[in-house]
Amino acid sequence: MCNLPGCKNKTAFKRREHLKRHQNTKHGLGPEMTCDFCVKKFNRRDNWRQHLRLHTEPNRRMARTNFHIGAVLRYNEEKEKIKPRRQPLKGNS
Repeated sequence: MCNLPGCKNKTAFKRREHLKRHQNTKHGLGPEMTCDFCVKKFNRRDNWRQHLRLHTEPNRRMARTNFHIGAVLRYNEEKEKIKPRRQPLKGNS
C-alpha cells in the first residue's frame, strides 16, 4: 500500500516494483525524461522509448512527430538496453 501523504490509492500492491512504479509515476519520485527532438516530457522510460520510436519513422501519415536521423541512432541504443523477455516454461500446464 502507498503510504505517501495525500495518496488516494489505498489498495495493496502484489509486488514491490508495482508500488515503486506507482510512486514514481503518480508522485513524481522517479526520473523525468525529456525528448531530445521535441518538448515532450515523460515520467516512465517505456513511454519515452515508445515516443522516441515515432521520431524514427519517416513519411508517416498523419504524423504529429517529425523524423530525426539522430532519433534512429538513439532508439537503436535504447533497444539494446532492453532485457529480453523470459520465455514461458513448456510442459508445465
